[in-house]
Amino acid sequence: MTSSSAPVIPGIQLRDLSLGLGPRRLGHLTLEVALGETVALVGASETGKSALLLALAGLEGTVCGGTARVPRPIGMVFARDGLEDDRTALENLLVAAMPSRRAHDDSEEMVARRCAAMLIDLGIPERDHHRACALLSFGQRRRVGLARALVVHPATLLLDDPTAGLDPDTARAMLEAIRCHAGQAAVVIATQDIDVVLPSVPRCVVCTADGPSITTAVVDVDALSAPFRPEAFESGLLPRSGHVDDRRNDPAPKLDDAGASL
Repeated sequence: MTSSSAPVIPGIQLRDLSLGLGPRRLGHLTLEVALGETVALVGASETGKSALLLALAGLEGTVCGGTARVPRPIGMVFARDGLEDDRTALENLLVAAMPSRRAHDDSEEMVARRCAAMLIDLGIPERDHHRACALLSFGQRRRVGLARALVVHPATLLLDDPTAGLDPDTARAMLEAIRCHAGQAAVVIATQDIDVVLPSVPRCVVCTADGPSITTAVVDVDALSAPFRPEAFESGLLPRSGHVDDRRNDPAPKLDDAGASL
């Protein structure tokens, strides 16, 4: 008898990637994020962190050079949450989850139950599932946005400043929820809360801008000096103890339908 197994899906693979991001250009980023791994994007405001996430999601940007392969499905938490205010919390999840239900052979009832369970797991009580998102608190909206990204069973999870505006304890609780529910997704978090996020990730991509040009450096977090100092990143300078990971890997294998090229 011949046994068969599902194809191995690699994580995010960026090879010498250059992107056109409107009037700006990001150049020569090489990065791998394995399934089950989390990497942070850090840097001052307006250094292309959000634009890079949107490009990885296939929503913005133009590939000018190199290659990018991002496994699907993709879940994303937007900086401004992206929720539909006139829909309820549960409806926002259902809109995201229903298109993928055939891939998992789920009934509409099963998807609805899964969406409701995800909201409860992330701290949204059942009484608020049927409230319009316009009526939810800021913290609740952040959690609903995360639930919507997770409910699609993402192979890639892209998070744009998910802890912004949250107090440190709530921010840490949000990161713990991400760790608990992301499963084997490759996770990329763009963040300004480096003192909260960096202790939980092995590597970060430091983004800096010089006019229209955006440059990046992949840094091993273990080599950085704690406590992490926001001013070091805001100034565009790496801490002296930082180790820039300039490793280059072999060409990425061709992905099947579970992966996508930008």
